[in-house]
Amino acid sequence: MPDHLLPVLNDFLVLGAGAIAWLSGEAGRIVVASGAGGLVRWLASERKRIREGILSVFTGILVGSYLWPLVLAAIGLLPGVSPESGDSQAMAGFIAGMMGISGAKIVIAVIEARGRQHTSGGGDGQDRGA
Repeated sequence: MPDHLLPVLNDFLVLGAGAIAWLSGEAGRIVVASGAGGLVRWLASERKRIREGILSVFTGILVGSYLWPLVLAAIGLLPGVSPESGDSQAMAGFIAGMMGISGAKIVIAVIEARGRQHTSGGGDGQDRGA
């Protein structure tokens, strides 16, 4: 192997080890669980396109990363569930990721319906009322 490739290989190995360490930590577990929730939601859908699957995983990651504390608080209300455990946090990330893609679809449908409602009146989207 040429000597000029060794520093690049070393950097690649260090970055890969860092990524694996991060994924095995608390934040990484939540991101993986949230993405898995988005994936499960896509697998449960009727139309399975690869593009929609990738978007579902990324949406699950985004929504799950931000909303898992809310889901964890709701899970903590259940008897016998300890919200302090790492498994409960990962489960909250999974549920938030799975519900997140559904919530995003609802928001998009509402925006599209309002857009059609505004353009169906005059055709150009301008209010001609008062």
